[in-house]
Amino acid sequence: MKSGIYLGPPLGGARGLGKFLVLFGVIGTLFHLGIYLGQVREFEAVRSDVERRDGAVANAYSLLVEVELAESERAVLARLRALSESGAPTSILMTELLQLVANALPDEVALVGLSFDPSTSPPSLLVEALAQREQDVTALVRRMAASSRVAATRLLGERSAPDGMLSVRLRVDLNTVRAP
Repeated sequence: MKSGIYLGPPLGGARGLGKFLVLFGVIGTLFHLGIYLGQVREFEAVRSDVERRDGAVANAYSLLVEVELAESERAVLARLRALSESGAPTSILMTELLQLVANALPDEVALVGLSFDPSTSPPSLLVEALAQREQDVTALVRRMAASSRVAATRLLGERSAPDGMLSVRLRVDLNTVRAP
């Protein structure tokens, strides 16, 4: 006697159904592959068209920039060109400037603001700080001037706050060539 349940001979329709499902899957895959390849071709055509248009727009824009700029825009463009040709942005490292300010600040002085203007000749820093005493302001100016990177320092303003703190603005002109 055989063990298990006898279900009879396999149904012939099951094999036909399996073949039909495989054939349907292959046809669907080929259909989706055709759609995908068509979209890839369309994408490539659009991308080459956009690249061609961007090149034409860039050429036209460079011509328009020279012709249709207002006087103030021409001045800004001339300053930017002069700055890039001077090499000032590449000759002064931002970390070096931050180290310069950090070394020059006395312990009792708090840095409020710091801005770097590389477009001026020479490039300059604007240092805004709060100090408790007049001696701290003097020490800040003296320490800034002692650096080999500093060409000149100017005290732009000094105000007393109601709480007795001194608000100081200091302009520091920088050397673009490092002194030995």
